[in-house]
Amino acid sequence: MLAMDVVDTLRHREAHLDKLVNEATDDKALLERVRRIYKAQGIDVPDRVIRDAVEALKEERFAYQPAKPGFRRKLATWYVNRRRWGKKVAGGAAAAAVIGTGVVGYNGYQGLKESGLHSHFQEVATQAAAVARTEPAKAAVSAATESARSAVALGGDNATLAVDELERLSERITDSYTLRIVSEQGEKSAVYRFPPGRRDVRNYYLIVDALNANGKPVNVLVTSEEDNATKQTSRFGVRVTEAAFEKVKADKLDDGIIQNNIVGSKKSGALTAEYRLDSNGSAIFKW
Repeated sequence: MLAMDVVDTLRHREAHLDKLVNEATDDKALLERVRRIYKAQGIDVPDRVIRDAVEALKEERFAYQPAKPGFRRKLATWYVNRRRWGKKVAGGAAAAAVIGTGVVGYNGYQGLKESGLHSHFQEVATQAAAVARTEPAKAAVSAATESARSAVALGGDNATLAVDELERLSERITDSYTLRIVSEQGEKSAVYRFPPGRRDVRNYYLIVDALNANGKPVNVLVTSEEDNATKQTSRFGVRVTEAAFEKVKADKLDDGIIQNNIVGSKKSGALTAEYRLDSNGSAIFKW
């Protein structure tokens, strides 16, 4: 509880926090600052508690993470407000709701769930079609939309999952970001790996951060080519040719700074990123 209180105190001093927490060299300064804050209140906080609180803050362990948009969240909101809409359907008596071009009858919560999913699907499908700009993006949306349409017609949990998947695809297509090579002190900018069972072949990767227009990290859905594991992360390795790898290596060794640090970018409306360096788009998130 004390660690959580320290986190809360730090959050109210965000201007200082942004400068100190993000720089490992200022850990001592941060500890001393928090110690002074609590000493002024007559509270003696052990350094261990302060360090735990700072780590928790960096990991956003105590930060509220809102549920992702989707039909499940919308349905939960409807259920919480069931008394309000329950009155409109005469306490659960049969009523009709116009969905799309037809009329769907429902009785209470179950009916609202069924008709609501149809309505949500139409909303998501329209949004997905509107954001897709490139041919690959349009093809992906078309396939996902038909899959979700079939699942909704059959009903069941698979219907909700299919619509949610279409919504996630729409969000991925909407995202835009730049892939910038990591260059901070103590972090790797590039790595090479041996494929499983092969010591005569090297795969080369540049470690990049996905950043939005404001320079803030953007979580990207990444699938590792090594084990097909999937993860949402803003930092990952992009596979490039040996020539591209050596070019970046020489750039960094020249003066310690990578001048040409942009690997590629993802435009809103596109399905995948476009690369400035030779890359097949494969990725890893462990090295």
